[in-house]
Amino acid sequence: METSFVYGLNFAQSTLEANLREISNEDSMQQIENINCINWLLGHIVTVRQSWIQRVRPGYSFYEPLSSQYRTGGYFNADNANTIEQLLTWQQQQQKILIEIAEKDDIGNKDVFISYMLHELYHVGQIGTVRKLIGKGSGVGI
Repeated sequence: METSFVYGLNFAQSTLEANLREISNEDSMQQIENINCINWLLGHIVTVRQSWIQRVRPGYSFYEPLSSQYRTGGYFNADNANTIEQLLTWQQQQQKILIEIAEKDDIGNKDVFISYMLHELYHVGQIGTVRKLIGKGSGVGI
């Protein structure tokens, strides 16, 4: 069992959930200049997690049309965006799958797994920053 990977996944999850506490769907769509909104950031995390899981579980897919909107460089259309609640539900489902993969030491290339984890943590931090910029204060108490 890769406990360090499980710890990393759980740390990212608890930080993400703290940063999303009291964020409404309307809040998640707020745009600040050239900064990605919280909705896009969470959707991007979900989209990247999908490809992450597909590396070790080929055929896994939850909702293919989601990917184009939340892909790096993709066009974000708030009118067609998923709700923050739906994105978080998908993300939590993926969390269970990723924990299972990490506990079975079935993560494949560990360097790739670490790269995905660092990418996700980067965006979790961005969500915390955007949260403060839209006037919600810190989600993690800092």
